[in-house]
Amino acid sequence: MVEGYSLNGSNTLKLRSLLIIAMFFLCARNGYAVEDWSVSGFASLGIARLHHADGEFWGIEDEWDSEADTILGVQVQGPLADHWLLTAQFIVPGYTYDDRYHPFETQLEWFFLSYQGAGNIRYRAGRMRLPFYFYSESLNVGFSYPWVRPPVDVYTLALSPHGTFEGVDVNLGYDLWDAELEWQIFAGNTEGSFSGFTVKAEPAIGIVTTLRWDEWTLRNNLSFFQTTIDSEPFSLVASGFEQLAQSNPTFEGIAELFSLDEKWMNYNGLALLWDKDNWSIVAETYYIVGSNEGLSSDLTGWYVSFQYQFDKFLPYLVFGGYDNELKSDIESAIQRTYADIPAGFDPALDGLREGGLVIADSLSSSQVSYTAGVRYDLYENMDIKFEYEYLYFPSGRTGEVFFEGIDNPPNHVSITSIVIDVVF
Repeated sequence: MVEGYSLNGSNTLKLRSLLIIAMFFLCARNGYAVEDWSVSGFASLGIARLHHADGEFWGIEDEWDSEADTILGVQVQGPLADHWLLTAQFIVPGYTYDDRYHPFETQLEWFFLSYQGAGNIRYRAGRMRLPFYFYSESLNVGFSYPWVRPPVDVYTLALSPHGTFEGVDVNLGYDLWDAELEWQIFAGNTEGSFSGFTVKAEPAIGIVTTLRWDEWTLRNNLSFFQTTIDSEPFSLVASGFEQLAQSNPTFEGIAELFSLDEKWMNYNGLALLWDKDNWSIVAETYYIVGSNEGLSSDLTGWYVSFQYQFDKFLPYLVFGGYDNELKSDIESAIQRTYADIPAGFDPALDGLREGGLVIADSLSSSQVSYTAGVRYDLYENMDIKFEYEYLYFPSGRTGEVFFEGIDNPPNHVSITSIVIDVVF
């Protein structure tokens, strides 16, 4: 990225203007006309309800609401010169996890230049989707998958700040007997925010291997991220412990546990698709290994989805699980301080320690999910889906659902969703 420019910053308009001017100059010079360009789009209009008065799940609450699963997207693609292609994608989501945006605010999702080299080699540079998932490239296109939304046990909120990255990738394809083998090698930077957290990965590097053979597709992702995590609310707690450490060595080192500074994390993902006749099975799993320091976690997630195509109907069942275990020793570090300064000695200190313990507990979560639904194809480019999802929290930690103002959250919730998807 050129210093001084950010696709999220104040220079966005200037950068886009320069690229658009260059685009039309190159098109004119190389004889490409407007008809050589394509414009496509996608949209989803949904309503959903979480059946619990105090919970929130991906923007879904205890009233029927149309924002969470509603999105509009437009993609523009065209040649700049022989072998050179420019792609831009804009989205207008009804719900956004990123604190930098508001609902229904236009976002530049993709903006990259690609070069088709000799054989099956393609190079790209710009803003692109991070290839975590089997459905990464079509994550916002509801029509491309059978469910209302991709299974949350793998397509988790914990990874939502890493939706796109700015960098380069290389795609290589080979024919291997009766199979097709493809590699994607990528490197770049990514930054996002969620629920008061700012998450950066500089750099983010990885390789994705995909093997296709008859009705089988196997995909593996091995990625590494040098990660920095900050949170303004957590910084206030850390500041309190830092001040205490200046006068009492009992509190030394606690403040550093409430952030993560340039530590490496490892993402391993595996996906399998079997598609034969009217039956298909999709399964994905991932494992993130943290650095065992600060706000570092080990995360695991998985799901298995069964689908059967019956005329225009596609009923499906999904089973999944998710676990996020904080690796930091925040809890034990705070508990040790009670030996030197017992509870009740200083009410302000007790409040600070209690706040730190609540934070540590909130950063670990787990859930098991069961989903049943049906997709009906209204037209070749339009579908409607009905879905019921049941989330169970076996450890008492409420998974991907947030509860406000209750001391004893439930051990399960359910979500009902209806969505219409269209591509054009």
